[in-house]
Amino acid sequence: MSPAQDPGTRPLHVEDRGAVKVITLDRPRVRNALDAVLCAALTETIRTAGEEGIRPGHGVGPRTLLLRGTPPVFCAGADLTQAHSPEFLDALGALLGGIVTCPIPVVADIQGPCIGAGLQLALASDLRVVGPDAWFGLPPASLGIALDEWTVGRCVDLIGGSRARGLMLGGLRMSAAEAADCGFATVSGDSRDAEDLAGRVAALAPLSVRQLKLTLNDTGSVPAGTGAAARELYDACWASSDAEEARAARAEGRAPVFTGR
Repeated sequence: MSPAQDPGTRPLHVEDRGAVKVITLDRPRVRNALDAVLCAALTETIRTAGEEGIRPGHGVGPRTLLLRGTPPVFCAGADLTQAHSPEFLDALGALLGGIVTCPIPVVADIQGPCIGAGLQLALASDLRVVGPDAWFGLPPASLGIALDEWTVGRCVDLIGGSRARGLMLGGLRMSAAEAADCGFATVSGDSRDAEDLAGRVAALAPLSVRQLKLTLNDTGSVPAGTGAAARELYDACWASSDAEEARAARAEGRAPVFTGR
């Protein structure tokens, strides 16, 4: 396990588990709150993992990222000592963009409170496993701050207009049961379920997964510019060795072995 460090603390741990890379927010004294240093470390870790995951012929690279927080909190939001600084806002924006544009899927393992910038991490992730102790809040109005257009739109898309308005305008919380009810929780379960889901995704055809992720995220809002890349991947998937392997495996009655080529 290798930590990314800033002076006097270890805010982030990274563990390679075969095709799944586990990234753990580790600032328990501040409930895993995000500051500029942690945002930058996360962004770099995700960028590097994405590059490793799509390297041609690189069969041992990560195919899924699993993002979690040191218990009992997923992420309590922004470190309020930095929340109003331009440096933090820039670092947070870069992090969210990095998750959305990362070519491999990100699974959020949410087993505790997920608030503010923590909920933005969950919104940016591709899949979410939500435990019974989780709850969600997005309280910009109580802090006198604004939310960017992407966060508002993503919240409406994934949670639904009524609940999104309750979170943002009413200062309401969303429970784990409500997250499951509205579909925000991909799976209701514990960290073992999150690991199982990450492993399931990692076993799928990498080119197909990458194309689907980029297409799902190509909504025209920030971060933009993925449309051409999604089309290129669409064509590549149909012409890939993995597509041939899937056809052969189906004909032979066996599980396919995907190489990402």
